[in-house]
Amino acid sequence: MKAAQKTVTSPPCTSKSKWTKVAPYLFRYKSTNAYPRGEIFARFRVGGKIVRVSTNTDSKTTAKLRLPDIKAEERKKTERANPSLSNVKTFGDALAVLERRINNAVKLRPGARRDNFDNIRRIKATWPGIAEMLLRDLNTDGILDWAKRLHERYSATSYNNTIGMFRRAIMVGTDKGVVSLIVVPTCKRGDSFGRASAGT
Repeated sequence: MKAAQKTVTSPPCTSKSKWTKVAPYLFRYKSTNAYPRGEIFARFRVGGKIVRVSTNTDSKTTAKLRLPDIKAEERKKTERANPSLSNVKTFGDALAVLERRINNAVKLRPGARRDNFDNIRRIKATWPGIAEMLLRDLNTDGILDWAKRLHERYSATSYNNTIGMFRRAIMVGTDKGVVSLIVVPTCKRGDSFGRASAGT
């Protein structure tokens, strides 16, 4: 029988925080409640937002066992609220989600909207065939090779903005659960393609 799950809002991030990381995606909250050692919460990104869900235990071992079910349930909730995410399999699917978000952002200035679409165009122009590539088939070496081509072809500003758009597409896949962790260059040209995680 699954333990009931509850999604809670994150407490203020201060120097007096009672949160302690005990494992990837798992944090212990020390408080005076039913868990003497401190209740353990799962913290991860889904639907573009960070959620924190109780594992209903203070045991790290039990929390780790419950984590996959908790993440799966939260992603199902996101898919029900955003049906378009349920069809995301290829990088092109992820870009299509971003294109819809850009078009639906009513407060976005025309110039900013155009810049966003220019970033998507640059991704496709410098990586032929990426739209048909499955998100799960993306790998760090391939991404860094592409970033090198992008670096050689465009200005620093265009490079940084396009890398940022690439990361946003990866995060669509992360929200869906298609990919969990991919290393991509940081948005900083001339940094020897410094690496930063795209997962949480």
